[in-house]
Amino acid sequence: MTKKLNKAQLEKLVELLKWNQELGCYTRQAFENAVWPEISSQAVWLVFFDVDGMKELNSRGSWDETSALIKRSIVMRSSDYVAGQVLSGDEFVVAISNNSKRDMLDPRGLCQRILANFNKEGASATFAFGKITSTDLQENLRPLKDLVQAAKQENRRGTINFI
Repeated sequence: MTKKLNKAQLEKLVELLKWNQELGCYTRQAFENAVWPEISSQAVWLVFFDVDGMKELNSRGSWDETSALIKRSIVMRSSDYVAGQVLSGDEFVVAISNNSKRDMLDPRGLCQRILANFNKEGASATFAFGKITSTDLQENLRPLKDLVQAAKQENRRGTINFI
């Protein structure tokens, strides 16, 4: 027997599918399909980062503890940064847009702040950022992912790289 959801239950389910409460950011699907189309014309910078040593972090504690550590580390001011996204369990992207509440756009400062937060927690992340050149998210993201992957292969974890 299938139970039909009422409107409030359906709205709550849709909201849960868009927002990852454990990590405090949009889900990949919500970011790609709802957030990015709305903000891509105002977005100026894209930041991609990969949390270093997720397997080791998970072995130090539970998945819930690791999620809480990540959530504490990536906390962002809503007036500064439009959206965050989980690409996989340890990959995130942040779109930085023009915002009248901010004097300047500072992707390096954001990376430094998040990295410092991870370091305080005994963790690390590897970053790449670049100017947005297209409204196609994947076109902007691909070179950043490549930079992070190259940094990790060259044993330069915990670095901030830029295009």
